[in-house]
Amino acid sequence: MHISKRLLLLFLIQLSTASLAAPPGSMEMAIPEDIGFSSARLELVNQMLSQHIEDGRISGLVAGVARHGKVAYLQSMGWSGSLGTFFWADPESGTSVVIMLQIQPAEAYNIAAKFKAMVYQSMID
Repeated sequence: MHISKRLLLLFLIQLSTASLAAPPGSMEMAIPEDIGFSSARLELVNQMLSQHIEDGRISGLVAGVARHGKVAYLQSMGWSGSLGTFFWADPESGTSVVIMLQIQPAEAYNIAAKFKAMVYQSMID
């Protein structure tokens, strides 16, 4: 059976985002510093994303940051969807991150790249 790369990618995105969208209590939330993130810098991520919602640049998003199987940051703002979904995993640091934006075109405002840079800047170990 042949599975296309696109179908595999969509499956991986769904698998990644399903774990971040799990009901409260089903995933372990962590104090960011306990898993190597700065709470203050993650708050800057939150402010940046909130500002894009408030300014009407995007209508909604879901963003999460996990490391070593624990969630350091998980927020849902506005109306979430699939346009502009972006995720990455960094095996070296044990970090998985997803952001789902409702924006067209998906590259508008360079939000995903800013989000990725700010998440890496929030790592303290």
